[in-house]
Amino acid sequence: YQRRVRAVILSFPIEETDPRARLLETQKRMNRLKRSVVPFANYYSLALALLVVPYGGIIKLMNYVASKCTIIFTNVPGPSHVMTLGSIKLYEMIPWVPFSGDMGYGVSVITYAGGVQVGLMADVAMCDNPQFIIDEIVNEVKILLNGLS
Repeated sequence: YQRRVRAVILSFPIEETDPRARLLETQKRMNRLKRSVVPFANYYSLALALLVVPYGGIIKLMNYVASKCTIIFTNVPGPSHVMTLGSIKLYEMIPWVPFSGDMGYGVSVITYAGGVQVGLMADVAMCDNPQFIIDEIVNEVKILLNGLS
């Protein structure tokens, strides 16, 4: 099994004020994108470009695309059970979002051993208080969880 990274540009429904409705609309938009040809077209376009365009050109292209984005968000399904490194159990996995260009924010989410880990990267030139973003993510999750009960 080989993972292939596919990138898409998703417009988040920031105009929606209800957290649950915003989450459902985001899921709907993402599912629509995942079922489209866009992820495959992006992946194979980049693969083809890597064969014919000099590396410096690829970097310029990726930086150009990244300059059109505000944030990069990645979610990765991890193992459903606790992994070991030798005889040491790994109880947590820390997600790391790949940054490119001049993007100011990156959020990464990974499921691991029945839990969810969230990572945040923020450019200090754009965000002097990343703890505020973390607190808001936690608040949104609490609101969503309270809405489910």
